[in-house]
Amino acid sequence: MPRINFSVTDDLYKQIEEKAQKRNVSVNSYVYNIIVKQFCDSDFDLLDEFENLIKEADSKEGDFSLNDLDTFKNLDDKLKETNYPENVKQVKTRLGMMFQDTVKNNVDYEVNNVMTISRDGKEVERTSHRMKLYSAKLQELSKGKGKE
Repeated sequence: MPRINFSVTDDLYKQIEEKAQKRNVSVNSYVYNIIVKQFCDSDFDLLDEFENLIKEADSKEGDFSLNDLDTFKNLDDKLKETNYPENVKQVKTRLGMMFQDTVKNNVDYEVNNVMTISRDGKEVERTSHRMKLYSAKLQELSKGKGKE
C-alpha cells in the first residue's frame, strides 16, 4: 500500500490532533478518514464505525474479542453496499489497530492474550497472538466484582 508523507505547521497539527482526540483516534486515522471522504464516493465512514464499535464494547461485560461484536462481524454486509476503497480484511485490521490504540491510552479495558482451551477434559492455557480478549474491568469494579 503506498504511503503519503507531508509536513504541516505546528498550529495546524494541533488543530488536527484536537479533533482526532475528540474522536478517540490517532492523527493518522483521522487524516486518512478525511482523505477517503474527499476522494471516494462511499457512504461508509470509518470513524463512525469505530464509534459504534466502542459503544458496543462499552456495553459488554467480561471477556470479549472484537469478533464477538456485531459491529465488527457485520462489516462484510456494510462494505458490500458501499464503494469503500479497502476490502473487509483491511478495514477490520484498521479498526482493530484503532481499538488497540484506544486500549493502550485508556483504562477501560484490560487485554488478556491467554485463552483456556479444553482438550479431552483438560484445560490448557494458550497464548493467542492472533486474537485479543478484552475485559471490561471498570464495569466489574463498578458492580462490586473484583472488590475484596
